[in-house]
Amino acid sequence: ARQCQHCENQPCRAQCPAGIDIAGFIRRIEAGNFIGAARLIRETNPFPEICGYLCPSEQLCEKACVRLKYASEPVQIRELVKWVAQQSGKEGWPSPAAAPNGKRIGILGCGFDSLSCAHFLSRLGYTIDIWGATADLSEWIRLKAKGQLPEEAIDRELKGITSPPVNLKNSSIKTRDQLS
Repeated sequence: ARQCQHCENQPCRAQCPAGIDIAGFIRRIEAGNFIGAARLIRETNPFPEICGYLCPSEQLCEKACVRLKYASEPVQIRELVKWVAQQSGKEGWPSPAAAPNGKRIGILGCGFDSLSCAHFLSRLGYTIDIWGATADLSEWIRLKAKGQLPEEAIDRELKGITSPPVNLKNSSIKTRDQLS
């Protein structure tokens, strides 16, 4: 973490698809505020530990790291994201931002995009029903990760995403290809 230059314009952040405040979360790590670092990351990315395993950071944020102008290696951003997510655990999840608003939203599909949408909408007070081909999200994530994720990482991330206002429903909806 001490290798970070805390750039004002953060070229690494500009290359991050999730828009993580990289200098901000690294500052918190340096100060020993691991829970604050994890919460800052989770403001824009509800899957930091999974991203710590799967993100091609060498092609994104680490490729844009200013440290490469004078050193042979960038700041190990992906490893820091994964580490702080593991260290902070359940305490690193932001509290619900809004009281339940009594409105319900249905989301079709159980991919990372659907789960992220459900997470952010539930923080706004909505009750979410996710309709997917399986009610077991860990099974879907295992298939997508192709053995690159430890079971405990999947479990930790899903506990934060599937908070009480998020309900998983098994869907029997068929796609056009399945009907043929």
